Amino acid sequence: MRFATSVKLTVQMDPDQEESIRRPLLTIEYTEYDNALIDETSEVPASFFFEYYEDGASFEKSAEVIVYVMNGIILLAVALRMYFWVKMNPPRFRARKFGMAFAGRLLFVLCDVWSNVMFMIYFILTGYWFIMYKMQSNAYILMPQRNIEDSTYEIFYIFLIIITVTKGIAILLNIFNQTSADVFIMDWERYEQMKMVEVVDNREDTASNAADPNANANDN
Repeated sequence: MRFATSVKLTVQMDPDQEESIRRPLLTIEYTEYDNALIDETSEVPASFFFEYYEDGASFEKSAEVIVYVMNGIILLAVALRMYFWVKMNPPRFRARKFGMAFAGRLLFVLCDVWSNVMFMIYFILTGYWFIMYKMQSNAYILMPQRNIEDSTYEIFYIFLIIITVTKGIAILLNIFNQTSADVFIMDWERYEQMKMVEVVDNREDTASNAADPNANANDN
């Protein structure tokens, strides 16, 4: 005699048709028991559960395209910022230290821009997935599976760690640059404004008063 010990029903979303599922897969596993061991009071363990699954390959491909495009934009933004930095800090002013200063600035700009943009992109993608999952009235999108090989969660965690590390490097480099900078306070007046200032020379009147101290008394 056979008794069912495990019943599994797998339901997969159809990526080609919205709010539709593919034909469910029903899996039943049996275990044999000796008839002599079975009576009216015997109990046989059994389990029955559902597994809802959605292939996230299409979403991952879309996210991959977005990440590649944004990385291209990041490289353009970094190149533009480094161009203006070189304009404001010509090599002739730094001599031998220009290479180290350029490498440090490039690392800071690259880490800072990449971490900011990637965090924004990942926040938007995860926010879209969360909102679409929570606000759907019919089954349209499911959350990714966790305990499987090459899960979407693993990719997300890896990129999240990279974003955190690059942002931490950018913060440390920024603190180092600010704490090692010299600040000069200068009272600078524009030449055009100085020409409008009227300067009165009272040295002759002062000298005459010192030579004849009784002049003012006689006038009175």
